[in-house]
Amino acid sequence: MSYVVAYIDEKKDERDNFYSRFHESAENLKIELIDPASMNDLEQMITHLLNLDLDAVISDFNLSEYTPLSYSGSDLLDRFRLHRPEFPCFLWTAYEDDAIRASTDVNMVYPKSYPKFERVILQIKQYRLKLENWDKELLVLLDIPKEQRTAQQNDKIIELDHCLENAMDRKSTIPRSLKRDILNGSRYDELLEETNQLIKNLRKKLDDT
Repeated sequence: MSYVVAYIDEKKDERDNFYSRFHESAENLKIELIDPASMNDLEQMITHLLNLDLDAVISDFNLSEYTPLSYSGSDLLDRFRLHRPEFPCFLWTAYEDDAIRASTDVNMVYPKSYPKFERVILQIKQYRLKLENWDKELLVLLDIPKEQRTAQQNDKIIELDHCLENAMDRKSTIPRSLKRDILNGSRYDELLEETNQLIKNLRKKLDDT
């Protein structure tokens, strides 16, 4: 099993240090080192990260210390999680108190002086296991004939489908109310096809890493 982790830092020596220290502590790991200087626009950076097929994102907090940027590391991770809400994200910093005050999730903040590489790997594994469990539960429910399902089972299908869509990209999800109308109406086959394609895409992502 291999993982792909992106590390964003404006200082080259910090990126190099991260690369060498992380590789010493984890096997089968690919690291994408990213210099934010080439992407001053936050949305440009987010698009770049979403296209990398990552398992975790780690960012320095003060990205504009040497490079004039319009966003901080906490801004970056908060915006990324608008697309993938529970995705493994970490804010590593020498300014821990400032990062904690700025972050919407203090559990993402780690001091650079005491990096927890094993926690990164553990959180990736837990996140992937959660996706796999959602996938399995959804398939079991979809195997039940439509006319035999209870209202609670239909609600669970909608919930699981929504969770998996969020994991792929929250910005492109179908509203739950619309899914419920489709599930109970004549467009059921359309929703089923879209859900099956979502499962295929998710399994491909999990199997390719």
